[in-house]
Amino acid sequence: MEINTANLTILQRAVDVAFKRGLSDEYTKNSLTEMAGLFREFSGAKSITDFPFNDLFPGFKEWAGDRVINNVKTGIFQVIARSFEDSVAIAMKAIEEDDYGIYMDMLSDMAKMWEVLKGELIMEVFLLNKKCFTGKPIFSTSHKYGKNTLSNLVTVALDSTSFEAALAKPATWKFANGKPCRTRFTHLYVGPALETAAKTLVRAIDADGATNVNANRVKVVVLPDIAGDYANYWFLVDQSGVIKPIGLICPKTPKPKLPTDYYHVEKEGAAVALADGRAEAFPTFPHLAYGGFKSL
Repeated sequence: MEINTANLTILQRAVDVAFKRGLSDEYTKNSLTEMAGLFREFSGAKSITDFPFNDLFPGFKEWAGDRVINNVKTGIFQVIARSFEDSVAIAMKAIEEDDYGIYMDMLSDMAKMWEVLKGELIMEVFLLNKKCFTGKPIFSTSHKYGKNTLSNLVTVALDSTSFEAALAKPATWKFANGKPCRTRFTHLYVGPALETAAKTLVRAIDADGATNVNANRVKVVVLPDIAGDYANYWFLVDQSGVIKPIGLICPKTPKPKLPTDYYHVEKEGAAVALADGRAEAFPTFPHLAYGGFKSL
């Protein structure tokens, strides 16, 4: 293929097809499946998105006299998307000899890695204990909902005692208006190191052969990201509602672009497919999660 503007435009179409193929294959579609209920992606988000917050959840009350209007608390939780980039240099020789198939595979992998990155951002919220709207890290012993204190952090190992204590803890949590949070943990997230321990906690029969009262109480999800320094971390979350423990914004999805200036390609010896996107994950409400941070 001769290096000229027309042919580089044709090559751009091949790049687009390869990238779309990467976004649509089964690996990519399933990469976030295991944590699908853990987060919610907000469509239409901007690079800087302001989320109003409310520590007084609305609920029906007896109507006698004037309505009581529930106003969102005067406060904004601002989320700023981070920028990410990747590139693939397609050698000029490969273009001239129409031998660039391997580069198209690399561009398909680039699309897959964008989905992997979103999963990493989601897990960062828990593993790095990012701040939420209360001004505290998502896992803290001193969240404030009005005058009520909410503690959703422990530094003990995952075992039957800590597990049952965690399940009972939300009974003490209340919104600013004194109403119970009614948190119902549905999932237990652990890494490979705690897989056996976690699954043992919810199996039908306990170690003594008796019926386990916590059998199938939650679904155990094992994620490879919970490893290394975080190997002993464990998280209980409530995924039963519309609001999820983690939010995700993706203001810009990457779309690789090639230069159409043949002189530039000749000079550099390659046509570089440049891609960039913007995304960020953030914690929502602390009453939807409980963290066990046990150091190695």
